[in-house]
Amino acid sequence: MTLKHIRRKFLNEYTKDDWDNISKFSTLIPFERAKDINKLKSKSIKNSQTFFLKLGENLIAKGHCIKSNGKYYTFPEPDIILIYFSNAQVSLKEFIHIKRLLLPKLNFEEYNIEGFLHEYYKFYGAFCNTVINLFCSLESFMNSLIPTDFIYERKSKNKTECFNCRQIQECISFDEKMKEVNFNIHKISFEKKHPTLWSRIQNLKEIRNKIVHVKKSDNNIQHEDITKLTLSVNFDDYFEVVFKFMNFYKPNYIQECDCGEEE
Repeated sequence: MTLKHIRRKFLNEYTKDDWDNISKFSTLIPFERAKDINKLKSKSIKNSQTFFLKLGENLIAKGHCIKSNGKYYTFPEPDIILIYFSNAQVSLKEFIHIKRLLLPKLNFEEYNIEGFLHEYYKFYGAFCNTVINLFCSLESFMNSLIPTDFIYERKSKNKTECFNCRQIQECISFDEKMKEVNFNIHKISFEKKHPTLWSRIQNLKEIRNKIVHVKKSDNNIQHEDITKLTLSVNFDDYFEVVFKFMNFYKPNYIQECDCGEEE
């Protein structure tokens, strides 16, 4: 499954019709960009203050204002999950490009062995960035599924442990969140529904761990396992499973973009 780049969006965004229905129940103070800067300053806006930003005729996004070095910046809330996924796609494209340039220079049947140091660094960097961003997208999505008031009970023979939303995110292992916590919340299991795809998630986690938790090897050659992975990993499989996992729990959450552009 080769994905086009995904539809990029902010975390909370509204069409004009949606916004008209929401805003009629709220008392909001309007600020016009540039023109109302003194009005904004007079309100002593806090960094956590909610803003709604008009970004076009039919797009409003929830965001906040941040003051830094005497200037005010209005940021829409980022959908960090989609940003990680999009970053993984961009890194994969770079990895594929650099790989085509580099491998002929490392092929023993070829003569050209000079002048590839920068490509070598980009090659490993793009590979690691792809894996890490894709896994971050998966893990952050999983955490986003936990309701803020949810309590997870871990029962054993002698005791029952209770974890709130924050504790689940910080103290529960990846596998336990994927299997037990998600099932307790949603009463459906991606693992049972798609066992083959589930094994890919485990493989992706193992690759990510090799990269993030680098260990010194007893062998004469260091990090040979990562080098082998750069030649063997089929990224299409891993993008497919993350894409399907997200849409399994949140239908149509992540979508391919239909803009017709490559980036």
